[in-house]
Amino acid sequence: MKIEKKKIRILKEAGDLTHYICFTNRKRTGLKGDKLQSSLRTELGLPSLMIEGVETVQSLLSEFPDLISDLGLKLPAASLTIFPEELERLIRFFDQNVDLFQAPAITPSGQPFEFRKWDEKNAVNNLSSGYFQDFIVADSMSHFETIESFLKNVRNREWRKRYENVATQFRQKYYVHREAFPQFEQVFDDIFNRLRIRGQLPENDRLIYVFLHFMYCTCDLGQRGPLHDNDYAYEAP
Repeated sequence: MKIEKKKIRILKEAGDLTHYICFTNRKRTGLKGDKLQSSLRTELGLPSLMIEGVETVQSLLSEFPDLISDLGLKLPAASLTIFPEELERLIRFFDQNVDLFQAPAITPSGQPFEFRKWDEKNAVNNLSSGYFQDFIVADSMSHFETIESFLKNVRNREWRKRYENVATQFRQKYYVHREAFPQFEQVFDDIFNRLRIRGQLPENDRLIYVFLHFMYCTCDLGQRGPLHDNDYAYEAP
């Protein structure tokens, strides 16, 4: 805003500006945002000055979905609106308290599930075997037991509810807009990008993907496939 102040002052003195709105890609904090907004109004002599966060942008796109096409923007599933704040809070809390639930490192002698079942589920969701092996199995699967322990702990009952609410939202939203994501890898990427651009989870890129992969492997995200739900339940090695 220090840079913006100079621009605002020049435009105001030239008579070219009477109302100013700044949209940011960060979440607007109430008290701090109000204080900054008020001080800028006083300093610049503009009675009409607003600073809005990413949540305002999300709300406007939800209320006026035609804005995407009106502005000439091309986004996948433009009408898909999700509210990932609860997942952000859950990931932050988990990251800060993971040591309380960390199980001893185990090197599995075999795979913790039958790949025949997963081949069928991946086929239904159009998730490539390469992605499943290289990223879910190789990178994320070793963390699933810790997440499961975290969610099942009675002390985290409220966090479990938040997780279930997020899972329900994601599963239904992405099911409705499934045609916008030919490959299921794109669903993971879309959620990741929406979280990343909000800027609330710095240095947690890997953990975002781990949670999304966990949701997929516990059938909280994506179609469950032709077999019974219990046939897909993740089993720790």
